[in-house]
Amino acid sequence: CLELLTFLLSILRKDQILAAFKPLQKSIATCMNCPNSKVIRSVHSLMSRLMSQFPTEPTNSAVASKYEELEQLYAAVGKVIYEGLANYEKNAQAPPSSLFGTLMMLKAACINNACYIDRLITSFMRVLQRMVREHLAPATPENTAAASELLILSLDLVKNRVAVMGQDMRKSFI
Repeated sequence: CLELLTFLLSILRKDQILAAFKPLQKSIATCMNCPNSKVIRSVHSLMSRLMSQFPTEPTNSAVASKYEELEQLYAAVGKVIYEGLANYEKNAQAPPSSLFGTLMMLKAACINNACYIDRLITSFMRVLQRMVREHLAPATPENTAAASELLILSLDLVKNRVAVMGQDMRKSFI
């Protein structure tokens, strides 16, 4: 179903897309929290394409999308990312793999709006620093490949945003 929606984004007009997605917002948002990696990858593909046609609003905006038909969906993306980062920070036992959905939604949001991560940069950098520490001293060797991939993805997301980091944050990143 998610693949079909992704395909429809390439053939429908913008007004048709908005009309079709308005009633689907809650269902798509539910899929963002699915533990299945195939579902997360499909949602990522869908959201990447959707956000390329209907970009998110700037960091200082009061709304997630200027399109009312997508407001709830884009707000759900922000919530998934924020809560995923916060939960990982709070739970010292959480494995890096628990960030998969969070980072994939963040990647979708950042593809066409690199400054999307700016609103979360402090929390994101704390998570990134923990991922680096765990990568350098892994507790369980069986998950190191997946954790490494997530670390690489995280570095890709933040590498062009050094300018918005505070001086201390920049030092620890570099």
